Amino acid sequence: MPDRRHQSYVSHSYHDILTQRIYQIGCGYEDGNDANSLRHDPMFKLGAARLPFDDDAALASGATISRFEHAASRQDIYRVSEALVEQYIASFASPPKSLILDLDHSEDACYGQQPLAFYNHTMVRPATCR
Repeated sequence: MPDRRHQSYVSHSYHDILTQRIYQIGCGYEDGNDANSLRHDPMFKLGAARLPFDDDAALASGATISRFEHAASRQDIYRVSEALVEQYIASFASPPKSLILDLDHSEDACYGQQPLAFYNHTMVRPATCR
């Protein structure tokens, strides 16, 4: 993804922002706004190859991550998706004959645990969550 930012104002490379974002998602922080509280966390700094207790080595803020996520064009997203599929296929000893992509993003996490469950009421199926 080309970096179109004015380089004299850049504190965090796209590589650093992406690394931080991957660690955050991997640790269950789905929203980019969590970066404001995690940018000084020693373990996240260490994972992003920064010195853990160096105050000048803070990670990207939520606003920086938001700008990064919105900077990608359709072509950028397509190229990244293409590269990920190619890398996945290359991980096999011989390429698979077919790939099945499950594109259903819905999750019914409240099934059987309705009390105190926070679920998207627009996705509720009558047989599972009433």
